[in-house]
Amino acid sequence: MQISSRAAFDDLNIKLQIGNLTINVLYIRFLPADPERFNKYHCHSSYELHFIPFGYGSLLAEGKSYRIAPGTFFLTGPQIYHEQRAFPHDPASISKFMPLK
Repeated sequence: MQISSRAAFDDLNIKLQIGNLTINVLYIRFLPADPERFNKYHCHSSYELHFIPFGYGSLLAEGKSYRIAPGTFFLTGPQIYHEQRAFPHDPASISKFMPLK
């Protein structure tokens, strides 16, 4: 599957209620596969949920490296420094959801 354009839905402020837990989704972004992708080391003030629908890459979080593959979900917490790199032979696409303000 090839999706060539970036999609972003910013300033959503969608509230999801699951029992006593409220999740406030601030934005949803889709980054298409790009062998040049390198999201440099950064952090956020809230949680960020990532989903890899296809492709491969690596995640560096707090100094540890993890392989990311199709079907991978990972959550980075507030002030957790992380970066993602796409593998050039089969680059990962990334869907990002910024929940919990």
